[in-house]
Amino acid sequence: MGLVLRSLKDWEMKLPVNYFVRIHRNAIINLEYVDRVEGWFNYSYKVYLKEMHEPLVISRRYAAKLKDRMI
Repeated sequence: MGLVLRSLKDWEMKLPVNYFVRIHRNAIINLEYVDRVEGWFNYSYKVYLKEMHEPLVISRRYAAKLKDRMI
């Protein structure tokens, strides 16, 4: 597999908005793989993805966007 030299902003613009959402300055996730979202601390959250053992942290900045997309 080769190295991909694109910014997350580029990926965010190219990926279908119905399926993908940015949850942190260093992460974009596929909404179809979200298992659950749990509150953490300081208004941040952890998102658990199917088939992943460790959760990802959702920054406060992106938490509202994710909530809007999950409703």
